[in-house]
Amino acid sequence: MTTSPLSAAQPGEPLAPPKGSPREQLQHLYRAIGISAVAAAAAQMARAPAKPDKPKREMPACLRDEDDLAA
Repeated sequence: MTTSPLSAAQPGEPLAPPKGSPREQLQHLYRAIGISAVAAAAAQMARAPAKPDKPKREMPACLRDEDDLAA
């Protein structure tokens, strides 16, 4: 397994030019894009707000936690 120029680079440091055949370069690019997409989706799911509960007056009587359903 080869090391990635992305994993070896420090923040603010320019990336090394890609090495290997064009096929290997494409494989590396698609792998990096896939990892980024999964990370972005996971971050979005963690950020998604929970659906607020409806006020009791908007809920059907059979779903309310009340003993008196004739209200």
